[in-house]
Order: sequence, then C-alpha cells, then structure tokens
Amino acid sequence: MDQTIVSTALPSIVRELGGGDAYSWAGTSYLLTGACRKPLLFFVIGVFLVGSALCGASQSFIMFLISRGIQGVGGGGIIQLMLVTIGDIVELEERAKYAGTMGAVWGISAVIGPLIGGAFTDQVSWRWAFWINLPTGAIAAGLLYFLKLNPTPRKPLRFYISQFDFLGLGLFIAGIICLLVGFQLGETSWFYTTRIPVIPPRLFQTRTTAGLLLSVFFHGLPYYIGVYFLPVYFQVLGSSAILSGIQTLTFTFGSSYDTVMTLGYGLMIQLSDTSNRAQQELYLLVAGMGMGCLFQPPLIALQAAMPVSEMASSTTALVLIRTISGSVGLSVGNVIFATELKKRLRPVSGYDVSNKTVSDLVNDIRNLVDIQLLHAYTQSLSTIWIVCTPILFLGLVSVLCIRSYSLKRNVVRADDDQEPELQPEVQALPQLEAQALPQSTSSSSEKGPETVDEKDSEVV
Repeated sequence: MDQTIVSTALPSIVRELGGGDAYSWAGTSYLLTGACRKPLLFFVIGVFLVGSALCGASQSFIMFLISRGIQGVGGGGIIQLMLVTIGDIVELEERAKYAGTMGAVWGISAVIGPLIGGAFTDQVSWRWAFWINLPTGAIAAGLLYFLKLNPTPRKPLRFYISQFDFLGLGLFIAGIICLLVGFQLGETSWFYTTRIPVIPPRLFQTRTTAGLLLSVFFHGLPYYIGVYFLPVYFQVLGSSAILSGIQTLTFTFGSSYDTVMTLGYGLMIQLSDTSNRAQQELYLLVAGMGMGCLFQPPLIALQAAMPVSEMASSTTALVLIRTISGSVGLSVGNVIFATELKKRLRPVSGYDVSNKTVSDLVNDIRNLVDIQLLHAYTQSLSTIWIVCTPILFLGLVSVLCIRSYSLKRNVVRADDDQEPELQPEVQALPQLEAQALPQSTSSSSEKGPETVDEKDSEVV
C-alpha cells in the first residue's frame, strides 16, 4: 500500500514542501533503497516504521526524500524477506497458491492506497498517508511473533561478512544512482569477484531466467510510471486528490486480473483533455488487467528454474530488478513529461516556462484555465504512454524464451525425533542442492546451460 498511497498525495506534498525538479525522486528514492528470518523481519519493520514517521514529520523536500529512502530500506526488506520466507517453508508445488494470496493482498492494497492517500490529503493532511503505517506496522510485527520458521544452520557474522560481495553491491547501487541522476539532469541539459555475488551470474546465463528477468524489468518500468503519473492526469483535469484516486480505481483494481497490458497502454495514448469518462476508465481497466499475472507467476517460474541453494538470492534479484525498473521508469517518465510540457507550453502566450522546474509545473495544475495549457499538459502525459507501449511489447517478446520446468521436488524430511540443531542431514546435504531439472518433454537437442544431470531437492 505504501508504494501507491503517495501517488495521489504527491502534488500536494510538492506544493507544501517544494522540491525543485525532483518530483519523481519521491518514488525513486523509495524504490531504489527498497531493493537492498524472523529477527531480520522485525528489524526491517522497525526501519520501515521509523522512515514512515520521518516522512510524516518532514519539513522540507530534502528531508522527505531522505525519509522515503529510509522507508524504502524497510519496505524493500519486508517484501524480500517475505518472499524468501515463503520459498523456505512452502514446497515449490504449493507456492502458486500462496502467490495467488499475495497477489490478492497486492490488488487490495493497490486499490485502497491511492484512495486513502487522497482522502488524507483532502480531508486531514498528506502527512497521515505515512503516519497510518505506524499502527498497521505494529500489528504486522505482533503477528510476526507467532511465525514459525524452519531451522537453518547458524554461522558466525564474520562468515557472512567475509562472503558477502560488498564491492559488487556498492558498484551496482552506485551505477543505478548515476543512471537515475543522468535521467534527472536530462530535463535541463557484472562485476565478478571471488565472493558470493549479489546477483547470481547463472540467472543471466540461463535462457529461461534471463527472459523472465527481462520481462519483469519491462513490466515494472511502465507500471510505476502509470501509478505515479495517472493521478497527475486526472488532477490536471481538475480532480481533487481523493477523486483522482477514485478515477484510477480501474487501473489498480484491474491489476488483480489477467489480460493484455500492452493493449491498454496503447489505448491510453489517446487520453487527452477531451476524453470522456468512459474512455478514461475503460483504457485504464484494460491496462490494469494486464498486470496481475506479471507479478507472482514470474517468481514461481524463476524458483522452478533455479537450484534450491540459490532460491533466496534469485528471489531477491527478481525483486531488485523490478524495483530498479520502477526507479528508472519514474525518472524516464519525469524527463518525458518535463521536456514535452516545456516544449508545448512555449508557444502559449503569457506563460513563461524558461525558469520553471517540474515541481513548478505540477504546482500550476490547480490554476489551469486556458484550454491551450490544459491540452499541453494532457498531450505531454500522452507521450509517456507512447514510450511505454513498445517497452511492454519487448516484455512480451522476452517471455518467448521461457521453457517448461517441473514443480516436482524430492523432499528430504529430517527425523522428527531429533532436535533441529542436531539434524546432520539438514546441515550437510550439498549434493542435494543441485540444478533445477527441465521437464522431460524438452528436446535432447536443446541441451545448454539449462540441461543438467541432477535433480533438485528440498530439505524440510
């Protein structure tokens, strides 16, 4: 819910706190830092709550962005650890059921997020869009107390420090930040080591997993652009924050179902200041209905194609790429919107855009009276959907690389009479953590990185 609740409140946040030309960073700062059992879950929930409190208390846009970054560290940790935990305690054959439940939770929260954000902004204060996380986060932490996880071999902290690829992570994050800063400035003017890699190279050496990750990237980029810029479209047409949340319901509600997303974004290109209500809602519904199946199924397919030993790192890599695509998408959308809008507003007499930043342009939304200005805003937003449509088509092409994998796993169950700490078979079965096995229907001529000789196994 926190990823979508700020979308309807953001124009009001910018009006109150300022922000220069950093409009899109309210989303990218959260998503970027969000790309980073049980004690760790408690810790990241705590970080998320601290970040939420700081967001609500922000007195400047810089403080707000830093607080969103802190919030993203906690929120990203919650999502990553939740997915890894499900992969740890649920057999691969059963994970689709839990993925469906997770998708339902996502659909509900995506629907109510913009509505709650708009209601707080119009009726109370946008700050409550963040303070609302404090009681809900406390409830989540209380429920977590009763969660029982499988025992795992414990290793000293120095082992993880010695094995973790800090250099690779640092270069990766630095590279993404440089990319985003480059996009941001555009408005105005694998690293391999001997350590355990942040993203397993095998993910990109295998046809299926590489195709899945590409499709996730091409899906996440337009999705987050839609979440953040569709409320702008409706507020340009005169809607309040809460009304813009209601008008985007078909987009967020539709993401709980399955159809074609590319078609929807192609239809959204036609949205303008003259579009009627039926066109607005229908186009958003078609786009939203293409999203649901692109959140959970790629995760199950990725876990089926990778060995159990790399389940956690593969899961986090997928979420990392999805959040990075959202960060890049928001920056790209911001550049397109600002560049196109300034170009379209220059011919309008009496409106000087020479020294206006994105936040200035967003602030002007409430004061639009000239039909030329209104048309310039809506057409600039339409250009964003023109860019998103071929990106989504590339995502469609990427899934053609996916091969069929079995969800069957050999389950090795530990002796129930033994204490978890004394189960040697749980701690010493490296030979069972083998490669995932494609289904036998694959042709023998397709042997490559995905064709292996050993069966995958899970230890329960």
